[in-house]
Amino acid sequence: MAKKEDIEDLALLLLYLSSWQETLKLNNTKITATKAWKNIRFEILDSLNEKNMINSSKTSKSIFLTEEGIKKAKELEKIFFG
Repeated sequence: MAKKEDIEDLALLLLYLSSWQETLKLNNTKITATKAWKNIRFEILDSLNEKNMINSSKTSKSIFLTEEGIKKAKELEKIFFG
């Protein structure tokens, strides 16, 4: 069985690879957010949220990838895909 950290890394990479960019208005400022659908077990999403890799709420069907999460996912992408 894979270690919890390995599963979280792969889940983060999958979220990143299936993400899209969306322009949002926040306090009269336009920001670009990287979003992905919640298609991963909630325990894993909760752990990634606690580690500040994603930003997730219980009521939303999608998550936001944080800058830290995007950076980590890009590193994982290089490891797995070169």
